[in-house]
Amino acid sequence: MLLCGHSEIVRHHLDQVRSFKNYDLANFVAPYRSDLESVDFFVMDSPKLVQGIAKANELRPNRRLTEPEIRDLIAFLQDETALSYAKIGFGIDSRLPVSWGG
Repeated sequence: MLLCGHSEIVRHHLDQVRSFKNYDLANFVAPYRSDLESVDFFVMDSPKLVQGIAKANELRPNRRLTEPEIRDLIAFLQDETALSYAKIGFGIDSRLPVSWGG
């Protein structure tokens, strides 16, 4: 399971191939399974496979966004995520009283 923040997701989609080729495997987070440990990085450890995936990419880099626009997009996504969590009550049954403290 790959865990990313909004910033990483947005920046990845601005130049997918560069992001893919420069992915830091230290950021990989997944439940441990001894039967998968030897193959977790099979593709990323193979320059030939990495190049094949990069070559097959059909998306073009998007370099039209300015840095302030990127920051605005990330802020928007963070706000929308917060609103989504507020609407669903973090999975708490809506019939239960919720105290937000304060």
